[in-house]
Amino acid sequence: MSEKSPCRFRFSMDACAAIAILLFTSFANVARAAGPKYVAGVSYFNSNVKGTPLTWAGGILNYYTDQGMLSTTVAGPAADIMVDQAFRH
Repeated sequence: MSEKSPCRFRFSMDACAAIAILLFTSFANVARAAGPKYVAGVSYFNSNVKGTPLTWAGGILNYYTDQGMLSTTVAGPAADIMVDQAFRH
């Protein structure tokens, strides 16, 4: 007596290929890249630039940290390192 296959349905290679293509094309819209993460809005921005991506001149973001302690457990130089690492990732 031959063993029964655990699969209920048997498909030909052509049918499997067609199903795979159908799945890939139906999810292509979801998998595509999106636009910029942040764009200028009306509040906090000049209304003439509404909808444009936020960028920094030359791609460089300048930031300044407080000279004091971040908390009772993190001193100023350690906080500077933490902020620097956060901006690099």
